Amino acid sequence: MPETIQYPTGINVYNNFLEEKEYEPIKQYFLDDLNGFRGHKCPWYLINGVIKKDDGLMQFVNMAYCNSRIINQEMFQLLTPIYDLINPIAVHRIKANLTLGNKIQKTNPEDMYHVDSEHCTENDKCNMVTGIYYINTNDGYTLFENGAKVESVANRFVAFPCHYKHTGVPASTNGRMVINYNWYM
Repeated sequence: MPETIQYPTGINVYNNFLEEKEYEPIKQYFLDDLNGFRGHKCPWYLINGVIKKDDGLMQFVNMAYCNSRIINQEMFQLLTPIYDLINPIAVHRIKANLTLGNKIQKTNPEDMYHVDSEHCTENDKCNMVTGIYYINTNDGYTLFENGAKVESVANRFVAFPCHYKHTGVPASTNGRMVINYNWYM
C-alpha cells in the first residue's frame, strides 16, 4: 500500500491498494456477497452513455462527488481511505461504474477511447489525474490507446495523467465494477 500517490508520469498500478479492513466495507457496499440481493446498499442508476451522453451504450452509475459537491454522502465517506491515499488538492469527480457483461451488450473497444473530462487535453498542464479503483475481479480490463492493458483485479488502483485516452473493456461473465476518480495534484 502506498503512503500517498505522487503525480504519475505514466500508468502506475498499485496492487492491494487498501488494507483488507478498508477494502471489505467498500466491497460489501457495492457487491454485498454476505447477504445476497437482500442487502444491497448501493443504488445503481441506469444511464444511456458509457463514453458520452446518449451514445447508445448502457451502464449503471452512482456519483459520489461532482460539480464541487458531495452527491452520495454514504459512498463518499466510505471511500475516505482512497481519498486519503490520493491526497488531492481538489477533486473533480468520483463516480462508480458498473458495466454490463459483453454477452449482454457488444462493444468495440477501438471506438471507446476517451478522457474523463473536457479539462484533459494533450500535453495537459492542469495537473489532473485519473484513477480507477477496481472493486471486483473479473476478465474485463482497462485498455489504453498506447496498447497498455490493466486487468480488473479487486483492490487494485491505477493512476495516470488525465490526458491518457483509455477505455473499460466489459467482463464476459459478470459486471465490471470500478470507481473512477478525477482529481488535481
